[in-house]
Amino acid sequence: MTLDQNVETSDTMLKNEPTKKTSQKIKALFEVEIEHPINRFQEKCRQRGIKITDLSEILLEAINQTDESWWDDKLESLTPLEYRVSAALADPSMREKLQELLAQQASKLQ
Repeated sequence: MTLDQNVETSDTMLKNEPTKKTSQKIKALFEVEIEHPINRFQEKCRQRGIKITDLSEILLEAINQTDESWWDDKLESLTPLEYRVSAALADPSMREKLQELLAQQASKLQ
């Protein structure tokens, strides 16, 4: 095997190996009030002659300062009841508790 063939083989092997993603691009379009801090920030940048070449980097820096608990709380607040019931039914101990609760409620109705 020549050196060229060896390099080609290595390149082929690298291409066939699964690569692990370390980041993901997310596009978002949003509207904010005129008095929102991001609008005030942009206006002050214009006044000071600051050229913002990549606002997404600045927004990402701001988002990265958000506490992880905020994301967890937001996820919980957005989770529909159907998902919660389905998750509870998938857990044997929760399914038993849910059956007991339903049985108690049914006996109260009779």
